[in-house]
Amino acid sequence: MKTIKKLIAVSIALVSIVGTASAQISFGAKIGAKINDLNFKQERYGDATNTGITGGLMFEYMFPKTNVGIEASLMYFYVKTAFDDDANSSLPTPVKYTTHFIELPVNFKWKIGLPVARKAVTPYLTTGPSMSFIGGERLIVVNQIRCKQTVFDWNFGLGVELFKKVQIGINYGLALSNAYESLGFKDSWKWIDIDCKKNSWTFSATYMF
Repeated sequence: MKTIKKLIAVSIALVSIVGTASAQISFGAKIGAKINDLNFKQERYGDATNTGITGGLMFEYMFPKTNVGIEASLMYFYVKTAFDDDANSSLPTPVKYTTHFIELPVNFKWKIGLPVARKAVTPYLTTGPSMSFIGGERLIVVNQIRCKQTVFDWNFGLGVELFKKVQIGINYGLALSNAYESLGFKDSWKWIDIDCKKNSWTFSATYMF
């Protein structure tokens, strides 16, 4: 009998824990606009800005009894880019191309509770790493330049949650790795990094289910 009571007590405790944890989990659909700023260090290329759209799903987990949590997303985005290639006069200037990416950002999230309007308006801050994978064609200029397969960023964001249903935010992505590589001929035929960082701004809106 005591064993049965213990099992019942443990089961109730587990259900309570799971219920509390699941109450802190939210999912949402996110859509937005992305602006990338390309800064080339080589004199051959001119700096450029590209723009595109992004959309996907967001998962949010807030630790119980705190305003701190984790936000992870699975996002698709595509951007259109135009930059100058001064060393290749046979190409039209600027060189234009479109690239597609899958982005996986994981952010720490802090929701700032407001004493009066916390149910209607909740500001928040986010920061964390992001990894983007290119999809489709990587080559850009006559098989000599291509996008890197994987790019790493560190995100800094802020936004506001309205009525616990809609989140509107702005995010700055600080590039941690180069965005392009070129085919080098000096020692052997191999791809080497072009010193170019792709920092970005993202404006987004998320509807939480």
